[in-house]
Amino acid sequence: MTVTNKLTDSKLRGLKPREKPYKVSDGGGMYVEVRPNGSKWWRLAYRLNGKQQLKSLGVYPEVGLFEARCLRDDFDPTPAAAGPSLEHVFREFMLVKKSDFTAKHQALMQSRCAPVLESLGAKAIADLRPADFLPLLRKIEERSPSVAKKVRTDFSQCYKYAVAADIAERNPLSDLQGALKPLKVKHRPALTDPVEVGKLLQYINENPTVGVVTRLYLQIIPHIFPRPGELRIAKWSDVDMDACEWRYTMGKKNNEHIVPLSKQVMKLLKELKKFTGSTKYLFASVPDENPISDMTATQILRRSGWSTKHCLHGWRATARTLLVEKLRFPVDIIEHQLGHVVRDPLGRAYNRTQFLDDRRAMMQKWSNFLSSLS
Repeated sequence: MTVTNKLTDSKLRGLKPREKPYKVSDGGGMYVEVRPNGSKWWRLAYRLNGKQQLKSLGVYPEVGLFEARCLRDDFDPTPAAAGPSLEHVFREFMLVKKSDFTAKHQALMQSRCAPVLESLGAKAIADLRPADFLPLLRKIEERSPSVAKKVRTDFSQCYKYAVAADIAERNPLSDLQGALKPLKVKHRPALTDPVEVGKLLQYINENPTVGVVTRLYLQIIPHIFPRPGELRIAKWSDVDMDACEWRYTMGKKNNEHIVPLSKQVMKLLKELKKFTGSTKYLFASVPDENPISDMTATQILRRSGWSTKHCLHGWRATARTLLVEKLRFPVDIIEHQLGHVVRDPLGRAYNRTQFLDDRRAMMQKWSNFLSSLS
């Protein structure tokens, strides 16, 4: 904005009071306001975030014309943040935790947190209160209660980092515990009756309409019960055919997981290798060699009517239940094989390579059990 410096000291001294306050501009947004009592106030009009703002620069002649112009020219309309902004600390937190999160998890986290960062990101993290977050979380909750819960957790973790780094004094998200609606837990369908499990296995083995790669996927997943997405993108480079093991990075924490492979699984893998052994992925589609779609196998269950009773993820619950009830394996061993964090009485997580011999024996007996059903 061009500064015109319209006023002079003689003109200022000659300004007389009127019945109502009036303004005389000096330019650059600055003017003197003459009040009915004769006082003359310096004002500076400016815009911030598209809104008109007004700042007092003092009273003439205590603040002279030259001093008022210096205050005007040196004024920065951007308010100084009281410490790092929420967005700055959030980005720093993401960098610190980069090694703990997969790229996919980082992208999801940044995407779901974007609405909050758009509203609060420029504000100082130490100044934010629970009431700043709650309306935003409730707006997200209207669309997806589960996402709102995750966003609250994401920013709570960010604040825990900020408190540890002495950037903020406390975590305001902790006061929002219980402020959102409780989620309605809906368990995924899973078979736990061995007879029904046998019928499903027979259907998979005998269904002629299923493509060979999809059929092998459906045949292998019950034996090793990983998360379906992890098996779908399994790579041949992670499978040791000699050691009969599948080692891969699991979940958002990037933890290595070991899956002992039974004789039955090894036989299926050797058959699969004839079709996709020259590609990167075990379950590569043809002809693009990318992993099969996450809906390919699911649609098989839907078309057959089994999806109301059982889903691909349900094999984890099936194995968890029947390994305890029918094969009498210790829960700790099963939990290790499921890739869950298992802690000892002192609160330390067991090394994921522990009990490998026990898990190898368990996986073979589990495959023998499934084979007896089908």
